[in-house]
Amino acid sequence: MRENPENKGFTNGKYYYYQTTNGNWDIGPGVDKAKQTDAFNKRAARGFTPTEMNAEVMQRAKDTFVQVDKALKTVTQFPDTVSPQIKEGLADIRYQTGPLVSNYPKLLKAVATGNVKDMANESKVYFWDNKKKAMSFDKKRFDTRMKENFHYRNGGHLSRKALRLLSKDFRTINHLA
Repeated sequence: MRENPENKGFTNGKYYYYQTTNGNWDIGPGVDKAKQTDAFNKRAARGFTPTEMNAEVMQRAKDTFVQVDKALKTVTQFPDTVSPQIKEGLADIRYQTGPLVSNYPKLLKAVATGNVKDMANESKVYFWDNKKKAMSFDKKRFDTRMKENFHYRNGGHLSRKALRLLSKDFRTINHLA
């Protein structure tokens, strides 16, 4: 979940909405204004401190991982056997595009069957580009996911954010503490 590394919209110690390259209005790490509640948008108009934005993002990340597990349960009885690295890649896609079950059923099937080739083919993300008025392939995000974020090639590592989200029990069992 890499969004807004330039800290666009960060002014005078607070995060405010900024216009993205594809014409959307986001706040902080890719929180799309058009998809938020009125209450959230009222809070955002006042700006979020870094602590508030971090708390919001961490809660969204936790919620996203819960949704990933729910999606995996639709294709396998053993979602707990899917590696945390693959779950992190699925969480990135879920965070960007919404429900995996309806948007990426073939990707979920590839994960359930361990088909690495299909995982790569089915993890491509497209977005509506308001400037082009058309769907665009998110090549930058796809390349990042293939290289370091969606770790199904060689096992890979977990990002620090994903490690923070994992329970202490998991870290202890896997010597990650």
